[in-house]
Amino acid sequence: MLDPARMEDVLRRGKPDVATLVASWRGLDERRRKLQGELDSLRQARNAANERMAKLDKKSPEFAAARDGLKALAGQIKDGEPELARLEAACTDQLMVIPNAPHASVPSGAGDADNPVLHSWGDKPAMAFAPKPHDELGKNLGLLDFEGGARISGSRFTVLRREASRLNRALLREVREESFCTVAAGRLTHHERGALLTASAGGHPAPLVIRTSAATTPVLPAMINSRSAWLPRCSP
Repeated sequence: MLDPARMEDVLRRGKPDVATLVASWRGLDERRRKLQGELDSLRQARNAANERMAKLDKKSPEFAAARDGLKALAGQIKDGEPELARLEAACTDQLMVIPNAPHASVPSGAGDADNPVLHSWGDKPAMAFAPKPHDELGKNLGLLDFEGGARISGSRFTVLRREASRLNRALLREVREESFCTVAAGRLTHHERGALLTASAGGHPAPLVIRTSAATTPVLPAMINSRSAWLPRCSP
């Protein structure tokens, strides 16, 4: 999540939509800080009223007046706390959609064309045709499945198919196993039939199944994908 202290750095992006997001957050944060200060003052007054009441005769008119005042303070605090929680949540939600601040060394610009080239290696080949980007080639050849990747993990992910998948496995066999880690994830969805458990595993080296007997079984490459199973509903 973005550090609020770096809002001015965020505005260096120069995009109107970013400026609108920052202005919206600042308005919410100003209301939050104002209400926070008011509630802090009310809590201090409540604490002071408690101390005064402890020194008063419980049968005296002063005690009754102090008690009424204390109830009023407590009511104001109770009424303000939900609004403060709402503003805090709104501020957090707004921070989640504001882009991160660029590094101090990043120049300001309107787009990719304004990015300076820092280093280059080799000679750019001259081609007698207009080359296509790798993602377009992979999709046309049926090697990169972007739609399938989006369904599984969202954007910026693709499923490797056919020769691309075999090439990936061949490359992985040539690298050190300690260079990779294994990841396993599970999702439990409640249903009237019980619960649907979907488990996904992947990584290199292949993950292990750890059984209750403490025995381990390697997961074969063909098994490294998602599997679902129904868990029957148990009676209480």
